[in-house]
Amino acid sequence: MKLILSGETIAILKNMSTINPNIFIKKGNILRTISSTKSILARATVLDEFTNNLSIFDLSNFLAVISMFHNPVLDFSKNPERCVRIANNDTPSQFVEYVFADITNLTIPPEKDPNPGEILGEFLLN
Repeated sequence: MKLILSGETIAILKNMSTINPNIFIKKGNILRTISSTKSILARATVLDEFTNNLSIFDLSNFLAVISMFHNPVLDFSKNPERCVRIANNDTPSQFVEYVFADITNLTIPPEKDPNPGEILGEFLLN
């Protein structure tokens, strides 16, 4: 139940933090976020496989904590419903336990992605 995030996944998470400061990451390899105004929806399939759900209130802060470590590993084995332990892969005795947010405080995208072929609105600009 350990995960080493790739540079690509971290870059995608940084991008998503500009859309919405919080995120709910479900088990699997799909990251999704939606802006607080629900006008921007982002979805990315990443190489990393999340073994647990993560509810993060301040994604930029979470990424800053990860960046404190030279070779960070996310360990979900202690209390996977409540927190994740972030440590150096080579020195696991130095770690931070990052507590998850209450999911009710997050802006979560809808389960179903919108159909890109569907016309959601139409207007004429003169």
